[in-house]
Amino acid sequence: MYYFFWKIHPILCSNFFDLQISWYSCWVFLGWVLSFLYFDNISKSLTRLKADYYKIVFFIFFFLGSRLGFYIEVILWGDPSKLQFVAVQEGGFSGQVGGIIAIIVISIIHLIQANDKLPLLLLLDYIAIAGLPSIVCTRIGNFFNHESLGIPTTRLIGVIFSHATSSKNNIPLHPVQLYEAAGYLLGYSLVLFLNRKDSPKGEFFSKICLIISLIRFVLEYLKEDIENGFPSPGQCFSLPFLLAGILLTFRNRRKKVSIN
Repeated sequence: MYYFFWKIHPILCSNFFDLQISWYSCWVFLGWVLSFLYFDNISKSLTRLKADYYKIVFFIFFFLGSRLGFYIEVILWGDPSKLQFVAVQEGGFSGQVGGIIAIIVISIIHLIQANDKLPLLLLLDYIAIAGLPSIVCTRIGNFFNHESLGIPTTRLIGVIFSHATSSKNNIPLHPVQLYEAAGYLLGYSLVLFLNRKDSPKGEFFSKICLIISLIRFVLEYLKEDIENGFPSPGQCFSLPFLLAGILLTFRNRRKKVSIN
């Protein structure tokens, strides 16, 4: 049986002003740029200064939260003795935890500032909409980086990652990174299709939380992390988004009932 061999090296440039540039970094950078541009395009009710402020705050706390999520993952599911707090260049991020912390910080700042011109739930809708390019590009970056691998498969869809760890570089695996990227695209498309212009504020954010967390939770069963037992780190970190989506959905339903 023939499988697809993924041979592209994770390092795009090994000596760029004494720096290594990886494909993953390029994809993540592209995703954030597209998300920032998308946010500017949809948040017309915000001034340019205010929009830039929210983007910077979100990025900073997303980065810090992602690193914190990595520490939590290593402590609870990995080997704490190998934990390095400073070696960011060696990788180690959890975007789910980063997203949770960034959203919480943005919400707190917004409430403290008492910005009545832009309701908090509408701001969260903007963030949810603009987040699509970032999460999709990150998963493509994982594919280029030969990481976040799937479990072995004997189907033709299996991919052999030539630069994966020695125990996995000759085994056909589920390209779960691409499954996720495609699933997020389809999920966003479905929400955009079902979302009405008169939908209450926060409706898009709640649906995205529900769909994205469910997609992530289900696809975790095809990831190598699940081999260490259920639930995997990704499944645990999906629960806060799932809970937020459920609570906001019930809130909006009750609001519609009270209006009618």
